[in-house]
Amino acid sequence: MITTNLIKKGAILEDANIRGDTPLQVSVFHGHEEIVELLLSHNVDIRTTNSAGDTPLHVSVFQGHYKITVLLINKRADINAQNTNLFTPLHLSVLAGHFEITKFLLQNNPNVNAQNIVNDTPLHIAVNQGHFNIAELLIQNRAESLKNANGDNPQHVAARNGHQHMVQLLVDKGFNLLEKNKNGDTPLHIGVEKGHFDIVETLLAKSVPLEERNKQLNTPLHLAALNGHKEIAELLVQRGANLNARNIAGDTPLHVALSKGYVHLLNLLSNVDILSVTNNQKDTPLHLATSHGIMQGIIKFLEDGASINAKNGEGNTPLHLALKKGYLDIVDLLIDKNASIDIMNNNDDTPLHLASAKKFDHVILSLLRHGANIDAQNLNGNAPLHLAIVKDGLKLVEIFLNNGAFADIQNYDGNTPVHLAVNQEAIDTVQFLLAKGALVNIKNGKGSIPLHFAVLQHSPVLVEVLLINGAHSNTENIYGNTPLHEAALNNCEKEAKLLIKHGGKVNVKNREGNTPLHLAVLRDYFGMAQILLDINLVNREVINEINNDGNTPLHLAVIKNHFNLSSLLVQKGAAINRENNEGHSALHLAVWNGYLRIVDLFVSSGANINGENRDGNAPIHIAVSKQYVEIVKFLIANNALIDVRNGEGYTPLHLAVLSHFTELVEELVKDGGNLQVKDNYGRTPYDLATMKGYARIAELVKY
Repeated sequence: MITTNLIKKGAILEDANIRGDTPLQVSVFHGHEEIVELLLSHNVDIRTTNSAGDTPLHVSVFQGHYKITVLLINKRADINAQNTNLFTPLHLSVLAGHFEITKFLLQNNPNVNAQNIVNDTPLHIAVNQGHFNIAELLIQNRAESLKNANGDNPQHVAARNGHQHMVQLLVDKGFNLLEKNKNGDTPLHIGVEKGHFDIVETLLAKSVPLEERNKQLNTPLHLAALNGHKEIAELLVQRGANLNARNIAGDTPLHVALSKGYVHLLNLLSNVDILSVTNNQKDTPLHLATSHGIMQGIIKFLEDGASINAKNGEGNTPLHLALKKGYLDIVDLLIDKNASIDIMNNNDDTPLHLASAKKFDHVILSLLRHGANIDAQNLNGNAPLHLAIVKDGLKLVEIFLNNGAFADIQNYDGNTPVHLAVNQEAIDTVQFLLAKGALVNIKNGKGSIPLHFAVLQHSPVLVEVLLINGAHSNTENIYGNTPLHEAALNNCEKEAKLLIKHGGKVNVKNREGNTPLHLAVLRDYFGMAQILLDINLVNREVINEINNDGNTPLHLAVIKNHFNLSSLLVQKGAAINRENNEGHSALHLAVWNGYLRIVDLFVSSGANINGENRDGNAPIHIAVSKQYVEIVKFLIANNALIDVRNGEGYTPLHLAVLSHFTELVEELVKDGGNLQVKDNYGRTPYDLATMKGYARIAELVKY
């Protein structure tokens, strides 16, 4: 025998392969009884485990090797050993359906109620697999009704899997039929949910309660309704199940059936009393039938006396819901059944609001024929006419105006239909509204007229339409902005030209004191600035208007480092030496920000190179303080006074010393800076350098 010879030659009997199986486990797996006996005679480890944690006994029982199983048990294999999933040999024998092996194991006193990693006992497994004889055998050997990880007892498992004979066995053996799993379900709940009619019959024959609740407070009848099981629902109702029971959402079985669209359950689950029952959302059965488009249910409930105008938690009646869902046949039915036309929901929307928002023109006409309030306003102040306005919505607007809607009605933002039509760029609608007499200059809550909106839409066509119809081109909103300000802010060149052509003023200031030119400069809109400047060449003062900070457009161009605009403004005659509220000229600001190119532009254009601001600082003082060496050199090269004193008596050289900037000190000394000038405290640059301990600089400015 090969195995015998290998053993004689010293083969290692405990070696394991990649799966962790030793020769003993491999021989057990293949059912080689003689080899198993041979290996056991050499005292191999009978309790060895592979990578799955299986002992040879686990392998033997699962593979159905009865004789090897007997051999291993007789060699005292651990009958209760658990693998990595905590399966004992008994679990595996039951799982594989090996009756004789299971019977033998039970004769050797295993733990019949051992639980695996999901807390299943062998009985759970037998029931789940439908092994009736094995389940019966386990019960005979004191198998108990324990709960697994889901809280399921064997009776739950039997009900879930539809094993009627297994349920009957457990019933006959006296297992508790009222046990609940983690979801609070009894076996009856599970049998009903899964649609196992015979199991439900078996359980009801034992008089199990019909009104037990799970954690969602569902009765078995709720679950029958939820899953559309008509025959089971009929059986439960025949046995007296409560039609009015409400679950955690407040739903009766009828509510549940309606929410799933189960028309075949309506007659069974409804009665007159239930028609007014509401769930937690305050929905009646009629609300749910409407929401789910169940015409048959709507007709039935109305015939049975359901309230057609009942409101749910959002204040919606069935008519509101039908409109929201777009069920137009149901809408027609409800209107014909005299549903309230002007009733409002919690948003104060009437059915006419919803019909308008959904663009249901024939419904709008029907509601108006029935006397709907055409100008009713919702919580946002919108009338149905407001909601009708979209880019291609002229037809609806015509319907409303031809039926007497107020063309100038304002919502709570102050917007009229004209405002909204302009905002939607609905040109035809704007023209129609104006032709019907709508006012063109009504201000909204922010003071804007439709003309402001037209500019913001970048629509020269709308701007012209409004202007031709009398829009005031200089109307200011709450920020003081005219339409021309908005055009400047948003670079609307065509619109700006139209506004100016129709009398738009370029020198109007907003709340911050900015003219349209200020705004165009701030945004670096060169073309817009040209338009505003070219039109006003006759009025040179426009270019030098100041805002609340005293800044002219030129100041702003410098602050934003807009070189081309700075150049344009200078060419057009901007006052280059005008000071703002802080006494800064445009040159001061250019130096402060280190914009050498703009500094060059201003100096070459005649700016006062020695002009002083409120603190007495000339541009060169600022350049030194900011340590802009190139600008200092440029200013000196262009005849800036090198010894000019500021309000504290400092010359540029004083400031260079205080800045501890050796390169600047050297530059100023080289260019002839006076070493003996004293500040307001009588200190020369040398005094300051000595006081600060700047030895090298002190040496440079020593006189």
